[in-house]
Amino acid sequence: MAATVLTLLRLRFQVLGNSLARNPVQRIAVVLGALQAAALVVLAFVTAAILLAKPLAIERQGPWVITGALVTLGWVLAPLVVGGAEPTLDPRKLARFPIHPRRILLAELLVGLSWVPAGATFLAALAGVLAWANHPDAALAAIGSAALVVVTCVVASRTATTLAADLVARRGALGRIVATLVAILVMLVPVAVALGLNWPPWEHFEELVTALAFTPLGAAWSIPGFLAEGHAELALLVLVVALATIGVLWLLWSLALDRALRTRGSAGHRLRAGRLGPFAVAPSGPGGAIASRGVVLWFRDSRLVIQLVILPAVPALLVLLAVVERIDWFALVAAPVAAGLLPLAQFAAISYDGTAFSSEVAAAVPGRADRTGRAAALLAVALPVVVLAAVLAPLAVGSPARIPAVLGLSLGALLTAAGVSSISSAIVAVPVPAAGRNPFSSSPGSNTTQVVGSYLVTGAAGVALAPVIVLGAIALATADHALGWATLAVGLLWGAAALGGGIAVGGRILDRTAPELLARLRRIRMR
Repeated sequence: MAATVLTLLRLRFQVLGNSLARNPVQRIAVVLGALQAAALVVLAFVTAAILLAKPLAIERQGPWVITGALVTLGWVLAPLVVGGAEPTLDPRKLARFPIHPRRILLAELLVGLSWVPAGATFLAALAGVLAWANHPDAALAAIGSAALVVVTCVVASRTATTLAADLVARRGALGRIVATLVAILVMLVPVAVALGLNWPPWEHFEELVTALAFTPLGAAWSIPGFLAEGHAELALLVLVVALATIGVLWLLWSLALDRALRTRGSAGHRLRAGRLGPFAVAPSGPGGAIASRGVVLWFRDSRLVIQLVILPAVPALLVLLAVVERIDWFALVAAPVAAGLLPLAQFAAISYDGTAFSSEVAAAVPGRADRTGRAAALLAVALPVVVLAAVLAPLAVGSPARIPAVLGLSLGALLTAAGVSSISSAIVAVPVPAAGRNPFSSSPGSNTTQVVGSYLVTGAAGVALAPVIVLGAIALATADHALGWATLAVGLLWGAAALGGGIAVGGRILDRTAPELLARLRRIRMR
């Protein structure tokens, strides 16, 4: 067994090394990702030093457990946004070989533990030694707690990607979306129960922290704090919860992996006779056809469905934090953040095309028609959710007067980000999972490339949206009605101009470079 696991590990890192050796962009991206991880570790130790200055153990336990629970939740949600495990150990690739599933599980676990995110998480959790430095038993327990934290995070992340990959491969767009949303909500059920038992949270903060410590998200993080408070029995109980969490997740991961090894490909989808879907109502011409195809893919392509699920999840989480922490700003920025995420996730949208883009090039489709169609499909999907979030989020924190400002910021962010991505996706090509494959897999080293690319595009969108952000921030801070409506008007006009400019510039770029972009896409797929 050990020999098989070592062989799989060596294969994984050999593939990664070969990929980095021939791709300087990925090498730079990995270095930048490592620097970002180092910065987060430094931030964790600075936070721990600040907590050490607090005289009472409960004053340290609260921020530490809440932050830790968010980190664990981030490990589960992050693969849904930027891609999950690299495909070297993809179960469907290994199904043809006589390898026991337990060996694949162990190899995938070791791969996860040996890469940069896990190392950064372990070091960040190890900052607990500093946070509890004046309690020797708690500081010693923080070392074991850090090990439990990183194992929990890696196993939870792998379990989520394996389960979700199976869910989104099923027939029916609505079923895939609902199933994935339910999976996300299930993770938050313990937190919701803790909130329900200790409402309002600002009046029962200590009880809420204790309840959160007994959830799978916070258990491993809370052990040192309970020892520092002198509650050894509670520390033992949350240790049992942490170990049980790992055991249950491991069982779910094993079952999902076994199913993946027995399943090849994904079920197709067939329209009923006479049903044309969006094609029946879209305008005729290349732009309308591309828009209709885009809407269809948003709900049927599992690689896009996972991005679509995040759109309502982000504002929901921010509103939840706003209510719990009584920080209204979280709710007020929820819709603008969600509005900017989805277009920026499509900064290399053409990379998801298979034969579709080659057909466009062969048919000499104008670049402006391509950009217009893709932007229209994106807005058709995102606009209703963004408007709904922009109206409901301020109401959740009792600020209906700020709805126009939030709506203006949200629409401006959505339209501006769509305009920026209309330019970037005419230039950038990145490795993405092939259609029909595990949507949570990615090429070795490509996750960091996509993250860095997203950062660059996000920065460009932020600069382009700066005037609306400044006006909107003033309107939100002052709750001035006139400024709020001015933000709405400026956001719409500014966003429409940015979208129009992005479509025009992206279209001209595509007219000049479409054959070269297609050649780059084919080279990426051949790797």
